[in-house]
Amino acid sequence: MTLISDIAAPRTLLRLDTLRRLPFALRSGLVILTAEVVIAVLANWLYPGDPFDLAGAPFLAPGDDPQFPLGTDILGRDIAAGLVHGARISLIVGFSATALAVTVGTTVGLLSGYLGGGVDHVLMRVTELFQVIPHFLLAIILVAILGARIEFIVLAIGLTSWSMVARLVRAETLALRELDYVRICVAMGGGPVRVMLTHILPNVLPPIIVAASILTALAVLTEAGLAFFGLSDSNHISWGGMIGALRDALLTAPYMTLIPGLAIVVTVMALSLIGDGLTALLRRGDGA
Repeated sequence: MTLISDIAAPRTLLRLDTLRRLPFALRSGLVILTAEVVIAVLANWLYPGDPFDLAGAPFLAPGDDPQFPLGTDILGRDIAAGLVHGARISLIVGFSATALAVTVGTTVGLLSGYLGGGVDHVLMRVTELFQVIPHFLLAIILVAILGARIEFIVLAIGLTSWSMVARLVRAETLALRELDYVRICVAMGGGPVRVMLTHILPNVLPPIIVAASILTALAVLTEAGLAFFGLSDSNHISWGGMIGALRDALLTAPYMTLIPGLAIVVTVMALSLIGDGLTALLRRGDGA
């Protein structure tokens, strides 16, 4: 008689073995990013209340007061509370802007690569227009026009980041549309939408996912840059906003800007590791 434990154990070992087979960069990046997401989700539980509240004496360095492990800023606000709550805004902006950029870029790339002709020419000229304009400068212009609110910041970053995905998807689509199974689907009466969604899109998802990890890192950096220049939602705290608000104390109390700056560096590093790991994983699959 087979016991349940005898069945469960091999499955558990199989899952662990699968995790070990993942590239080290991918595992490391996922661990760091997962920890940051968990901290962001638990922000209200870890530090209830408004992170803008004056919690103690100003200019407390890390370790001066056990109640404030990362110290306080020039106004007496808890830096640890700002760091935890800021993770939520920085990650939300990064993931949301990337989702928008991937959606727009994938749609443009599929239409351009599959339909070709005049559609391809028009869409690629528009894509090149967005590529020649510096992304950060365009994001500043859009936020200045629309307003410094979270949804507008996401919109500005997303609309300035989709061109890379569009060109990547277009190149993949141009190669895929010539394959036999795509031609057979067209010969059997498959329309353009059906062919693109069922036969081409699933095959371009792997490089899109890799590009998404890079775009998320760029989105986090862009949001931090916008916040540093004061183009952030004043109702929400973010890592870039903390650096921008506390830059006057850079020489007297450098920890105030170094701590949120380090959080940005760690997040971008984690996303870069995920991108490198996914690239190695795809290459391993191609080799197989």
